[in-house]
Amino acid sequence: MALLYGGAVFTCRHCNQLAYPSQREDASDRAARQADKIRLKLGWETGILNPHEGKPKRMHWRTFDRLVRTHDKFARASVASMQARFGEHSFFQEVAFLLGHDGEKGGQEGGLI
Repeated sequence: MALLYGGAVFTCRHCNQLAYPSQREDASDRAARQADKIRLKLGWETGILNPHEGKPKRMHWRTFDRLVRTHDKFARASVASMQARFGEHSFFQEVAFLLGHDGEKGGQEGGLI
């Protein structure tokens, strides 16, 4: 069974060359979307620059720590990709510094991620 799209002429997704939004994402968008997915699991406000909000009730510490590490990895990857795309602007250098991407300072609990 195929879904059909169109007005006067109905065709399939392949014939119309349609793509899902996730198929149009670059590395930065994909990493930010994955980080936001984890933020929702943790009950945190979405957005990689928002601060950590703490462990949800009834979640094991091991699970929480694993999710935070994975979130931080995706947040750093997103910022690194944005840095590569837009160049070495001071805003992205500051964000990378706060996220611990440059190796000088690690992302801190309650920091900017």
